[in-house]
Amino acid sequence: MVVSSILPRERGGLLFGGNESTVIFFSNDQKVSLSRITQLFYQRVITVASAASKKPTPADSTAKENESDTNVESLLQECLSRLWILHCKDALQFKVSMAALPRRLETIATKNQAAKPSDVAATAAPSFPSVTLFVDTIDTYALLENKSAYQSDVVRSLQD
Repeated sequence: MVVSSILPRERGGLLFGGNESTVIFFSNDQKVSLSRITQLFYQRVITVASAASKKPTPADSTAKENESDTNVESLLQECLSRLWILHCKDALQFKVSMAALPRRLETIATKNQAAKPSDVAATAAPSFPSVTLFVDTIDTYALLENKSAYQSDVVRSLQD
C-alpha cells in the first residue's frame, strides 16, 4: 500500500496507478524497512514497464536501457521524497509525534508549494497535499501499558 501511495498515476506514458501522495508511516515496532519498500517499488516499476513495452530492436536496446535506468532512479528519488517513516520507541514518543502531526503537515505543504513553478506558486493559495497516514502495530503500546498497569496493581496489592 505504501508503494501504491507514493507512485504517480502516470509517468512517461506508463500507467502506474499510484496516488502520488505523501505518506507518513508510524513504525511502532521498528520493523519497517526502507530497503523492502525500495524492492517493492522496483518490482512494481518493472511489472508496469514490461507489460507496456514493445520488443525493441537490438540496436535500440542498450540506449533504451540506459535511459530507462536513469528514469527509474529519478522516479524512485521523487517517490521516496514523499515518504516519511517515523520510528517510535514507546507510547510517549508516539503520542508526541501524533501531537506534532499538524506542524509536520504544514512543513509538507510548504515544501510542496516551494516545488511549484514560481508563477504558479505566487498565484496559488497554499494547499495541503494528499497525505496517507499508516500506523503500524499500535497494539504494541496498548499491551505494554496494560502490562505496566497490571504490574503496578500487583505491587500495590502486595504492599497492602
